[in-house]
Amino acid sequence: MSDIRLQLKHSWQEDPELLSVHLMEPRQRCGLASLEMILEYFLSHGIPAEEIFRRAESYHAINDHNDWWHPGQVRVLTSYGLLAWRRNWTAPSQDPQYFAEHEGYSDLQMHLVRSQIDAEKNIRENSEKLLLALRTSLQGQSPVLLSVRSGFSKNSENHQVVIAGWLAATRQFLVHDPVHTTGPDLVDEAKLLEYANYWAIFTRLDH
Repeated sequence: MSDIRLQLKHSWQEDPELLSVHLMEPRQRCGLASLEMILEYFLSHGIPAEEIFRRAESYHAINDHNDWWHPGQVRVLTSYGLLAWRRNWTAPSQDPQYFAEHEGYSDLQMHLVRSQIDAEKNIRENSEKLLLALRTSLQGQSPVLLSVRSGFSKNSENHQVVIAGWLAATRQFLVHDPVHTTGPDLVDEAKLLEYANYWAIFTRLDH
């Protein structure tokens, strides 16, 4: 796999625009900043953070503690005309029918989930499944929203970042981490796998 560098506009979670969303603590704005980056990448124009937040509330993407909920974030992305689906490699069952029965996935969303799961059927380790999914998405010119331990450390807080590229020679991912003022950062493959929560959201254009 050759190098891939997707051109995303970085969003900082303490940017004044995001800080104007008064109902959230700065440390909890990572999901909002990540959605902002992905939407601007695909739609080729910015969406006000306040609008994304209000839509996130309406789709229950945020709970009472201002924590982000992946099924709701998927609904936010699809509400803007994109195709999106989520994965949780730590779930006891990987039966894709769950998404149709409990999260209202369309036929096309189900096709994308099933195709991803089928591609992993001969892979045993979750780390290798995640790597395959990330690289396949990047090869398709699509960034990935990934849940990790904050700071890529033993910090127990969950955090969301956007994976936007891969450097083959050094085995590093290009990561837009909203906690940083600029991005992307370079994160070693081993470090990403160690501190990933193995929950991700994949997005692509609906055509």
